Amino acid sequence: MADDHHSTTAPPPDLPPISPHSPPPEHQETPPPPPENQETSPPHPATDQETTPPPPPTTTIGDVIDQPEKPTKTPEPMPSFKEESNQIKDLSPSQQNSLQDFKTLIQQAITNQDFTFLQNQNQPISQLSIWGIPIFQDDRTDVVLLKFLRARDFKVQDSFTMFKDTLQWRKTFDIESLLEENLGDDLEKVVFNHGFDKDGHPVCYNVYGEFRNKELYNKMFSDNEGRLRFLRWRIQYLERSIRKLDFRPGEVNTIFQISDLKNSPGPAKRELRLATRQALQILQDNYPEFVAKQVSLCCYNLVIMLRYV
Repeated sequence: MADDHHSTTAPPPDLPPISPHSPPPEHQETPPPPPENQETSPPHPATDQETTPPPPPTTTIGDVIDQPEKPTKTPEPMPSFKEESNQIKDLSPSQQNSLQDFKTLIQQAITNQDFTFLQNQNQPISQLSIWGIPIFQDDRTDVVLLKFLRARDFKVQDSFTMFKDTLQWRKTFDIESLLEENLGDDLEKVVFNHGFDKDGHPVCYNVYGEFRNKELYNKMFSDNEGRLRFLRWRIQYLERSIRKLDFRPGEVNTIFQISDLKNSPGPAKRELRLATRQALQILQDNYPEFVAKQVSLCCYNLVIMLRYV
């Protein structure tokens, strides 16, 4: 999106600009005709470059973090958004077939003991669960599996690979123990839920301006131990929030996320940017289709609408 001071259109070629003290165009003197022996050059046809304005540049969160502040602009209206249905009746026949094939792959993997990394004390795996939802126990399974299918464009094998990798990561990261761990309340003003949008999505705020507090910043990012604690706290908060969602078909099981970048520490705080990117990568790999809508409030009050899986 271009800045205000770049939006003024230059006057057409060969025509002098009209100064504030120039008379109106209808009272200007008619220029004398060219000499008889002088040829008049035909007007140049307008080119696409002259008539078609260039598309506005795309602004990303990375641009906002890494660039200096820009002049204040009025936020544009947010585009309308229609969330995809998680009810079987609303799926196309090919999507329904993909869902059924996905279920079959998981059932075969359980039978073939392909999830041995989940075993405790060599006990065979007879029941899988994720985000507190037992797989194949009720119709909430369809809602869970549709998240993986949509994240991989309904490609069944890719969706199964993502599902299996997510289970492996959850075991390695010890999510079940993390849920009960006491990580303190240092970040309760950085990430928190407050209210719901008009469609019933819980609204989650990420307020990066809180990291201007040097004591908090150094505690979280001065060493590897602090950065790991920040990451575990962020994942713990997301896990606890997800378990409050309703995974029944037709209900709300996604969130509305607001990232407030106003007064954030800025590009000099490399540790914060790296930790945030690491957290984002984990969320994208292991928490598909949980953000229905995301708004980033930037340091110059520009609202950017994003959607990702």
